[in-house]
Amino acid sequence: MKLAFDFDNVIADFISTFIILAKANYGAEIDYNNIKKYNFSIDDKLGLSSCQYKKLIGNICSSEQNTGLQNPMENMFDTLSTIYHYKQKNNPIVIISNRRHRKPVEAWLNHYLKDLRYSLFIRTGKEDIDKAGILLALGYDGIIEDHPDVCKTVFKSGLIPIVMSHPWNTGLGSEYKRIGNLKEVLEIF
Repeated sequence: MKLAFDFDNVIADFISTFIILAKANYGAEIDYNNIKKYNFSIDDKLGLSSCQYKKLIGNICSSEQNTGLQNPMENMFDTLSTIYHYKQKNNPIVIISNRRHRKPVEAWLNHYLKDLRYSLFIRTGKEDIDKAGILLALGYDGIIEDHPDVCKTVFKSGLIPIVMSHPWNTGLGSEYKRIGNLKEVLEIF
């Protein structure tokens, strides 16, 4: 099985960085378990104004310094290394992200993936990237993903979305395979 990976909250721990910076910059106390929507915002009563929310998201996504604050998700390197060397026979790890800025993501990947080759697909305009279309074009079977809408689109395309479990995607039904951390991916390959 050939699987691609989303970046934020699958490979890199975006949400923890957001929570830390929200507290440091604005004194906001955000509980990870209270984030019930993927596109969380002031509607979730996180203690941030719309302006503060947008500024934090923009700073994390566009700055190599703030992207560098993101830790890898649990078991990230060992899992991707195993997949790279033994499951995909040294073919690049495919990462598909909706981020608009390539350099911060590449800097993070180069730091944490060390000697693993990867192919990065990133959004180039205002529209979200078509992850299902990229998977189909590459001949991939599916993606490890946390965004509920992307999981639904991938599923409708006849591909396999494997849901990285987070509070914002608990509404996805039992037809979706779930994992709690990346190490569980090895049981699927």
